[in-house]
Amino acid sequence: MEYINLNESDLICIKDFEEFNIFQLYDILKSRQDIFVVEQKSPYNDIDDLDKICKHMIYYSNGEFAGYMRLIPRYDSREYSSMGRFNVPKKFRGKGIGGKIFLEAVRYIFENFEDEKIEIDAETYLTEPYERFGFKKISEAYILDGVSHTRMEISKKLFSEKYL
Repeated sequence: MEYINLNESDLICIKDFEEFNIFQLYDILKSRQDIFVVEQKSPYNDIDDLDKICKHMIYYSNGEFAGYMRLIPRYDSREYSSMGRFNVPKKFRGKGIGGKIFLEAVRYIFENFEDEKIEIDAETYLTEPYERFGFKKISEAYILDGVSHTRMEISKKLFSEKYL
C-alpha cells in the first residue's frame, strides 16, 4: 500500500486488490456501477479477473471517496501497461480531481511498471482532455461495451519531458 499526499485534505491511496477492506471495495464497485452502467447506460461485465492483477488508485477528499483509476500491468493480450475504470463521482466533478488522478496514474505506471509506453482505450468524448496530457490517438473510434472508444498512447519519454 502506498500513499500520495496532495495537500491537507486530499490523498491518493494505491493498493493491490487483496489489500482492500470491504468498505473500499464497496466504494470502488459502487462508483464504477453508478458511472459506467447506470449513468452511461452501458451494462457490461465490470467485475473481471483483471482487478486481481492491477494496482488500484483511490482518491480521497476530506476522507471521502472522490475518484478511482485501475492501473493495469502488461498481460496476455496487451503489449503495454494501461489504465481504466477511471471515474470521479458527480459530487466531485469540476474540481480538478480527475486531472490529478490521471497525472498521478501515468506517473505511477512509468515509475513502477516496466514499460516505455502506456496504451489506453479512452472514451472518445474524452480524447481531447487526454491529449492535453500528451496522449496521441492511434486508432479510429470503435465500440467497446456499447460506448465509443479510441485507443491512445503516450511514451515515457514524452511524459518525462512534460511532467517529470
